[in-house]
Amino acid sequence: MNYLGLALYAEGSTDYYFLQPLLRRLSEDVMALRGRAPAEVSDVLGVDHPESAREERRDERIRAAAAASHGSWNIFFVHADGSGDAERAKREQADPGILALQPEHGVAVIPVKETEAWAMADGEALRKAFGCTLSDVELGVPPQAADVQKIADPKKSLEEALGSARGGARRKRAISQYLGAIGETVSMERLRQVPSFAATEQELVIALQKLGLIE
Repeated sequence: MNYLGLALYAEGSTDYYFLQPLLRRLSEDVMALRGRAPAEVSDVLGVDHPESAREERRDERIRAAAAASHGSWNIFFVHADGSGDAERAKREQADPGILALQPEHGVAVIPVKETEAWAMADGEALRKAFGCTLSDVELGVPPQAADVQKIADPKKSLEEALGSARGGARRKRAISQYLGAIGETVSMERLRQVPSFAATEQELVIALQKLGLIE
């Protein structure tokens, strides 16, 4: 049986809550569908650069984080929020770091604006996480999953969805505390209709092919 170890270097601390379960599920899907042999897929290890690299360029911080966790992963995900320009974010915030390690192991994770946009792709996942029965319209989930890339402020939209789910009551839990549950249940079918997520999956497929783990 093959073993696939996964690690993630994310831009912000809350991004790990959503992306770690999501990227594990994505990797499991790809390996189940295309793997050359049965595989055990690890949880996604959240990594950060050591304090000694804090003042270094981002690509050097990524390299240092990868080196510190070397031996724990085959695939190293590098996340950066697109801030409306995903191509630039990939070129400037992800690719240099990936090139600083062995490129065949690196996969860029670039939501067009913020990670929360992907969380807004599936109303059912929000209902399960928030414990509500509101419709997609009431939660602000667009009919077409790809349109989450057009949400001007995904973080605010997700917070407003939580506020609606709680009937306008004062929130006792931050939205970050729901992101893990959403990442565990958000529909892959819906996410694959989102171009930025589809691009991440395609990069993962290419990386796994280079490593000889999938067809």
